[in-house]
Amino acid sequence: MSEHNALIESNTGKSIQEWYHILDTCNVRLRNPDAIVDYLLDEYQLDMNCAILIATGYNVVRRHDFTDDD
Repeated sequence: MSEHNALIESNTGKSIQEWYHILDTCNVRLRNPDAIVDYLLDEYQLDMNCAILIATGYNVVRRHDFTDDD
């Protein structure tokens, strides 16, 4: 996974932890990885591969947040 983190940081200038913080504090309901990818592409114009890596990692770390229960 450190290879992915290095790729994300070299391509975006932000660490994976910084991206997770951005997602945690973004005021947008990110219900699933697709929504995260769309948000990162729209708001930050990230490369699709980086957006997918960030979204996948975030989904694993924050899995309990991705439920349909309100």
